[in-house]
Amino acid sequence: MPDHPLASDAGLDALLAVLPESDPGRLLFEIDGRLADMEPTVREIGPTLALRALDRLDQFSHSAARYLLTRYLSPSEREYLADSVWSALESHAAHLFRSYRLFLTPALELSTDDEKLRVARCAARAMMAWALRKKLQHFRYRAPGAELWQDAHDLAQVLARLSLLKTKVTPYRNEVETTPLGEYLIGLYLEFVPISNLVPQQLEFVEAFLRSCDSLDLSNEPHNQSTHRIDLARGAGPQRLTSDDTGGDKLRYCSVPKLRGALINLAKQIKGKEGAPVWMGLTPASAEQVESAIGILLTHWASKPPKRGGDRVSGRGGLRVMFGFDHARRMVAAAQFARKGRSMKYEGNDFARMIRQFEETRFGRVAAPESAASEKAAPPDAEEVVSPMDILLKLEIAGAQAQMEQWILVDQSATGIGAIAPAVLSRHRIGVLVCVRESDGTDWRLGLIRRIGRDSANRPSFGLEALAWPSICAMAKPVGEESAWARIVDGGGDGWYDAIIVSLDGNQIVLPAGTFVDRMQVDVRSEVGRWRVRLDTLLDRGADYDRMEFTRIS
Repeated sequence: MPDHPLASDAGLDALLAVLPESDPGRLLFEIDGRLADMEPTVREIGPTLALRALDRLDQFSHSAARYLLTRYLSPSEREYLADSVWSALESHAAHLFRSYRLFLTPALELSTDDEKLRVARCAARAMMAWALRKKLQHFRYRAPGAELWQDAHDLAQVLARLSLLKTKVTPYRNEVETTPLGEYLIGLYLEFVPISNLVPQQLEFVEAFLRSCDSLDLSNEPHNQSTHRIDLARGAGPQRLTSDDTGGDKLRYCSVPKLRGALINLAKQIKGKEGAPVWMGLTPASAEQVESAIGILLTHWASKPPKRGGDRVSGRGGLRVMFGFDHARRMVAAAQFARKGRSMKYEGNDFARMIRQFEETRFGRVAAPESAASEKAAPPDAEEVVSPMDILLKLEIAGAQAQMEQWILVDQSATGIGAIAPAVLSRHRIGVLVCVRESDGTDWRLGLIRRIGRDSANRPSFGLEALAWPSICAMAKPVGEESAWARIVDGGGDGWYDAIIVSLDGNQIVLPAGTFVDRMQVDVRSEVGRWRVRLDTLLDRGADYDRMEFTRIS
């Protein structure tokens, strides 16, 4: 059909000219509309013109897709809190894979080298789209489904028949050479990464590291360093190699030890005179995230990974969970107040009096006490709050209870908690500060999300590092010069800032993000008195907190 807009360069030029390049999300939506109609387009204008049109549409939209991925991985943009960017990228990658797959069939006849290169480039792009879809699932801590694996393995078998798996091509303008097999291996080897312990920025670093490796092993026969196998005839991911493996013509074998050796060399290079390679500077991961990821990978890829330090006790009770420094501090204050075991009556303004006393627990007295008359006990017929649990529940209701999540406790130890949640939400991120309380307990306990995954029933599963306890609220103020904390906007009166002493028996404190300054002296006041401490070591830094060790001076 000669007047079809995708049948000629002039028609494509006119179509691309009106696409909204200033709005990458909208641009991908418009392109996807054309890709969704690729099958009828092939029937109307033929495969040659349709493939040429697909090539141009993909190249034109490629920069928009890269821009959206960069935005998604930028903490300052906070796009991970919404679904729009993730969905736009996932939908576009799915449309690209399906569109290219229409042209990649075993019946193809490739008579010239140019035809082979053109089809190999399409195959590499298709595998890149497949690997991106799989990685996006990992960003949401979801396991890739059987359909994704079957898509890749069906395509790999077609490319093997066409002898295109190892054909080197430049997939997009100004990008490095790759092969269809190389793109499949990037997606495959990401399965050997402890996804549940990493944030998306660290996954991007790992992908870049995999691309930097000389070769990713995929052998026809197992060897002494083979650790996993993948069946190219099945819709399933890699499985650990066992001694009774029977083999098969569609089985291929992978090696994790080779990755560990390359990673050790990278770690040495980073710390040596040569410094970090250029490609590392192009990843969105910070230096701290890279260092953490390398440590996690070296441990995970060790021949004998460390075992869990303490025994876990199974549990099936409810778990209340709050997120972030501000909410955690409020819950710690509520538990601290309830532990005092006060028996009080409330009615009308008397409940407000309890809240005011609670606020003094959090912040110290901030105003002169009311007259003695206002402190008189409520009438005898008023309801009496006689237990710490009653007090705690009242304070939780008065707080941000709408932000509280209800999880199911699976197991716990002295330093860890395993739990099941209804869903994985945008605020569920590795390293986030949380505060948890068992439904029948009165202590809110600080923790850090260390793992996000799925259990055997495909329910969202969380692993928390449980910090020492009981914690208490405190206020902190730098000694002398305060300029180092001046950028923190939520400081209290007279230069005092919210703080949480992790445990009175320990030497850790949690402060707002950005407050750690090595060897700074800080005054800390709480219900146990006033201390002067020196900040020693930054243990963790999240979006809204710094956890650090201190030495008490006085």
